[in-house]
Amino acid sequence: MATYHDKPLDEVCRRGQVNVLPFLSWSPAERFFVGGREALRTLGDGKRIVDEETCQQLLSALASISMASDAALRKARSITVGTFRDYTDQQRLNFINELWDLIATPYHFDTPSTAMYTPADRSGSGTLPLPSSWCPRPQHPGSYYMRTAGDGRPDPWMHLGVGFRVDGTKEESALRIKRDGMTQQSLNVNFMRNTRGLVLEGTVAANPDRPRFWTGNQDIWNETAVCVSRNFFGGTAFPERSTYHRSNEFAILWAVDCRGLVGFDTEAVQLSFPNARNWRPGEKAFKAIPPDRLLGFVKIRKLGAPARGGWTFDIPEDAAWTLEAARSPDQIAYMQAELDAWRGCHHISAAYDFAT
Repeated sequence: MATYHDKPLDEVCRRGQVNVLPFLSWSPAERFFVGGREALRTLGDGKRIVDEETCQQLLSALASISMASDAALRKARSITVGTFRDYTDQQRLNFINELWDLIATPYHFDTPSTAMYTPADRSGSGTLPLPSSWCPRPQHPGSYYMRTAGDGRPDPWMHLGVGFRVDGTKEESALRIKRDGMTQQSLNVNFMRNTRGLVLEGTVAANPDRPRFWTGNQDIWNETAVCVSRNFFGGTAFPERSTYHRSNEFAILWAVDCRGLVGFDTEAVQLSFPNARNWRPGEKAFKAIPPDRLLGFVKIRKLGAPARGGWTFDIPEDAAWTLEAARSPDQIAYMQAELDAWRGCHHISAAYDFAT
């Protein structure tokens, strides 16, 4: 007679449960099938119990299959619950690591910022990547242009290396970042466990030297790198578009100096896929941004995002950069002009978000 040990391993997890963290996303007992926890943890039939830490590592991966290609699901269904229980501890870890590599492809931080992709086309037409310094046209709502184009001026990303990202929502956040720089969220075990619901420590997914790309939507796994945008407005989308601030709340938008840094060119990798769904503002990723690379920060408000794409933010009319170290006059002038161009409330349409 078939038992729960004969079930595909994938069935110990129920993905997409509301208010359930991924590493706790056990499948419930149904009819003749015991729940996922009992399937892995119950004594009997001569099978080895799977320890709690390994269960959490496994469920973290299984629950993330929704971000993966079909190959990951096939892997999760390629063995039974009983087979996984029969594995040695090392075999179990090997399986989880192989599963993670099918869920999110590992890459390297090995591309100098000056060798990263920047679009030659400055029109911003169609679904092409947008040029750096893509700004609203004064007195023409909904119309945009490359502010720094003309007069033979070089591309601002290649010339100045200024990237933008939101990081932090409190005064304490700014102090921490000025002290420690910007680091990968995947290194924060408590954040990953309690906020993202993922237990990565001990697996290949916790390797800070390997940025990862989801195999399903061809986008970077943000927590495995420090991501910046070539564009000021693109930086306002980090870390999540959906954040909505009340009138007394804010986010901290940073300008950082990426010149001389070696990182991962998210944008170039996206464009290498067939039918690329590139993020049009242009994304670059780094292992870390040291404190001496911080150019300055300004407080903004994030105002949410519709399900169809795009997002909304507000730059107060009196917003001003708080300048830090490692800055040049050209960088300061560029940062100031970008801030001035984007003052006010702006809704970024889906057309300027992910190319489709």
